[in-house]
Amino acid sequence: MELVKCNQIKELSKNKLLDDVSYLEVSICGTINEIRQIPTKLNPNKFLRFITFEDETGVIDCVCFDKQIKKFDKLLQPNNKVIITGEKFLDNEDYPETTPIIIQNVKLVK
Repeated sequence: MELVKCNQIKELSKNKLLDDVSYLEVSICGTINEIRQIPTKLNPNKFLRFITFEDETGVIDCVCFDKQIKKFDKLLQPNNKVIITGEKFLDNEDYPETTPIIIQNVKLVK
């Protein structure tokens, strides 16, 4: 999969040619700026982690569910430079660029 930039993801979200597509698989390389973790409503022992991710073109939001948090916890820390692969859903008709990337995989950049 080809790496894309934060600004490219935002532009893809607005692309009318993708109207029949419900989500995109994307990979981005950059730095984790901020993290906020909260327990889920159904099970306070499981968590959601909201991540602000930045590259040289901009900032994008990501979300990580409990299974991936457990798998990638050490990589999903502030100031880590990583490659995140995930899904960007395009079903928010009014503001598709605000939908976060749902993290599927994380690799540390060396």
